[in-house]
Amino acid sequence: MAKYDRDTAVAAVASFYEFFAALPASSPVVINYPPVGGWPDITPESLAPLKKTDKVIDLYKHLPYPKDHIEISFSTSPTWWYGHSLKPVFERPRGIERISPCGAGEIPAHVAILTNGGRDGSWLFLDTEEGTITDWIQQEHPERAEPSQDSPDAWRAYRTLPITEFFEEWKVKFRSLEWMRVLEGDDYDTIGSGEGKENGAEMKALYVEYGWQTDQWRPDDFKVAALAWRQKMREEVLAMDEEEEESDV
Repeated sequence: MAKYDRDTAVAAVASFYEFFAALPASSPVVINYPPVGGWPDITPESLAPLKKTDKVIDLYKHLPYPKDHIEISFSTSPTWWYGHSLKPVFERPRGIERISPCGAGEIPAHVAILTNGGRDGSWLFLDTEEGTITDWIQQEHPERAEPSQDSPDAWRAYRTLPITEFFEEWKVKFRSLEWMRVLEGDDYDTIGSGEGKENGAEMKALYVEYGWQTDQWRPDDFKVAALAWRQKMREEVLAMDEEEEESDV
């Protein structure tokens, strides 16, 4: 049995996006799906500067993509591989470096990059030979000692799971409120943790109060309460900043 199957990979990504789009949000999350045959402007020619294999380009061509910028994990957003949107990036000096991870080692041609995690978030590497996803986070320690962090394969030491299993694990994090979508109102929503920090505990309590994952779930009431809570947090931070400025005078 083949380790990697494009349709299985696409289905796993689509399933997660559809799950994510159903989470509480300030505004609806819209997922764009490719036409029959895939996105016409994603071709080996349009993405030639990436130096990826045909399998990777074919995967990019058939993936769904969020219509707008969204955060799907901590400081992590899906990467759009539309040819027309990447052309200006390719034309800029060191443009490809802007959409590539720094410090992960060498990402092979057969490995697709699904997200941009910057310094603090998750870069998801999909291996089209092994059928796995690796969650590489620059500011976190790897799960395994090997490969070493000075190895070209340093990224392989981080958490790695079969593609479908990986996204199912992320769904569980949201269902259990280990991760939560924080409604930001006018700004794009962020991801918060329900563990540890006081603010996270307050947001988690709101989800529970309004019936998260039960038959009593009241999404509209939750949205009103969550946005009011977020505004209160902003006002408290602003007040603290003003007090600090006054004390410095």
